[in-house]
Amino acid sequence: MPPFNSRPFSAVGAQVAITCVGYLLAIPIGTAILADRFIQWVKGEREDPTKTLWRNAKLEDPVPNLHHKWLSVNGIKIHAVRCDSETSSPPKPVMLLVHGFPQAWFAWQYQMQHFRDRYDVWALDMRGYNESDKPEGVSAYLRSHLVSDIAEVVKQISPERKVTLVAHDWGAVVAWDFARAFPQYLSHLVILCAPHPKIFLERMSLAQMRRSWYIMLFQTPFVPEMLLSMRSFVVIDRMLTGVRSGLHNRDQLSEEDVMRYKQALARPGSLSATINYYRALYRFDPNAPRPVRGKLKVPTLLMWADGDVAFKETVFQGTERFVEDIRIVQLADCSHFAPEDCPEQVNAQIDRFLSDHANALNAKL
Repeated sequence: MPPFNSRPFSAVGAQVAITCVGYLLAIPIGTAILADRFIQWVKGEREDPTKTLWRNAKLEDPVPNLHHKWLSVNGIKIHAVRCDSETSSPPKPVMLLVHGFPQAWFAWQYQMQHFRDRYDVWALDMRGYNESDKPEGVSAYLRSHLVSDIAEVVKQISPERKVTLVAHDWGAVVAWDFARAFPQYLSHLVILCAPHPKIFLERMSLAQMRRSWYIMLFQTPFVPEMLLSMRSFVVIDRMLTGVRSGLHNRDQLSEEDVMRYKQALARPGSLSATINYYRALYRFDPNAPRPVRGKLKVPTLLMWADGDVAFKETVFQGTERFVEDIRIVQLADCSHFAPEDCPEQVNAQIDRFLSDHANALNAKL
């Protein structure tokens, strides 16, 4: 979810207020988690072995014939997956896919399958996630580091040509910042289920704050990790496929897919690293990327889902005030996890958008 203004005083005030609310939430939630564990201990309950099979499951890549690479970026290793083994001749346009919380590169499996024949498709694990390095400390997840990671990845995978950046949720938050600070690297920008940061601030409401309650909880230590990992990561199951997830097409997100996400989060240091994105959200960032003045000129496709439990429709309205060439599309009967829930809609909209702006594809830097 997009951050508040990062000027020192407003950032400090926001951090104090949000952290206070977070602790108010953490006390009853943490108490309930500890009570649950105590009851399990008293009753001598053990984890249902059928619900922990995912821990040792040997899972194949959901897309065949992929090539895994580790890129040296800002002193850490970023795991990236490429559909092609090498650059074709003539080179295909580069498409970079950036996931959100609590996911990983394989959130884009349906897009990788769909676009690989026409594009040089890359999908990465953001820092702290899955097979990428997990630097310690909240400050390692400030926006300046996240945007810099994307910049360095783009320079390495496409040193001579602009890229199409496709991003979802937290990846889209970073993509907005990257596009506003470094538009020269992009031919196209595709955003899924994440509002423009300025619009989000303008249209914040009590109803939206209720949807964002978890962000306040995630400001606290220990409790978020306890909550997400309790009872064999059952919260992740519910977040991705539960009744309240808003998921419409359950066959698109298989049990094996959920296993992959749980395995990724269970890696040492991964859970705290992913939550540190939220803990760093309202901290003052002296190196925060500065947007280029004026409207964003990169052709942009913004998709929002009518069944998104994280964002109200209102926080997407008015984005055209800040983006010169934008297409805003509602995804019908679709949840927050749109790339997997409604891939046919998502892919068709991207196809149409890129076709209508084909003159910018593969443009040189």
